[in-house]
Amino acid sequence: TAIAVLAVTALFAGALAVIAAAPLGRDAAALEAAVRRLEAGRRDGRTGVDRADELGHVARALDALTVRLDELERARAAVDAERRMMFTSIGHDLRTPLAALRAAVEALADGVAPDPPRYLAAMARDVAALSALIDDLFLLARIESGTLGSDREHVDLTELAGDAVESLEPAAAARQVTLRLLADRAVPVRGNPTALGRVIRNLVDNAIRHAPVGSVVDVEVCVPSGPEGSAVVRVTDQGDGFGTAFAPRAFDRFTRSDPSRARTSGGAGLGLAIARGIVEAHGGSIRIEPAAGGCVAFALPTTGSWN
Repeated sequence: TAIAVLAVTALFAGALAVIAAAPLGRDAAALEAAVRRLEAGRRDGRTGVDRADELGHVARALDALTVRLDELERARAAVDAERRMMFTSIGHDLRTPLAALRAAVEALADGVAPDPPRYLAAMARDVAALSALIDDLFLLARIESGTLGSDREHVDLTELAGDAVESLEPAAAARQVTLRLLADRAVPVRGNPTALGRVIRNLVDNAIRHAPVGSVVDVEVCVPSGPEGSAVVRVTDQGDGFGTAFAPRAFDRFTRSDPSRARTSGGAGLGLAIARGIVEAHGGSIRIEPAAGGCVAFALPTTGSWN
């Protein structure tokens, strides 16, 4: 009888072992397959193991690792794409003036330039364009590295806007565009006057280039009523505005509404990116506002007084 009981017990234990080992074996095989997929560079699969024991803990950790690696790979691909786009954009914006300079130098050296002063003037413009692009790149690098000058002082946004309007009036007149400053009082903020002045000039220059002939560009400086206490500068033109496809990318580097990147339609596509970087470095925000034309506004914390 005892032998029979032992035999039955052994058979029962063996059956339980087989029953328990089958799912354990399948789950272990699933883990091994997931590891091999990950080793081969595939991050589109998961283990499919759902257990409450140590094997389940390993499976969850492996799935989490796979998800994280997939996120990192997508981020790396995005950075690579942005880097390629940046080099392509820089190459295009450098190649055009350099080609013009080379042609002008060769014409002058060969003595075939019909109007040397005009050639020299064109060369000076190309050199200025190259210098401006290099300056913009250095400024953008400082902004993104967080090394933009932290010196702050009390400045009047209305005064900075007035200076920007005055300095850009000749460019606006050349395009038969009128600049109009809308401000009835001083608007004090604390910031870097050179950097903030650069922001306003960038926005006004962009508006001038997109404004129709005979139209008006408004530069408004105000402090809207409300608890936020923000000073707002708003630049509005009467052009076609920001397209729905372009608007979300307007503040990205090397992004322009004209995909051909023709020199006659704008700069290197860094103006709005630089403006955003400077404004955010001052604790503010910048946005595109809905309007009949193009409208860009930025807000900064206001000091409320000169004290």
